[in-house]
Amino acid sequence: MFILNDFDTKIVFTNNILGKYLVKNGFPLLKKRGNLMGFSKTKALDETINNLPVHIRLLGRIIT
Repeated sequence: MFILNDFDTKIVFTNNILGKYLVKNGFPLLKKRGNLMGFSKTKALDETINNLPVHIRLLGRIIT
């Protein structure tokens, strides 16, 4: 599925390690830019990021 129009959704970019974890936990991938993966910024995403396992928290990176 391709979305050609811009929309006002805030997108949070993560590195590949954290991105794969989020996809595995049911968050839809909106964009992929090289090694960065973009997800819609929601309350559920914020809660998941705040409760990450230690090994993902150490290796994951969030770029807003």
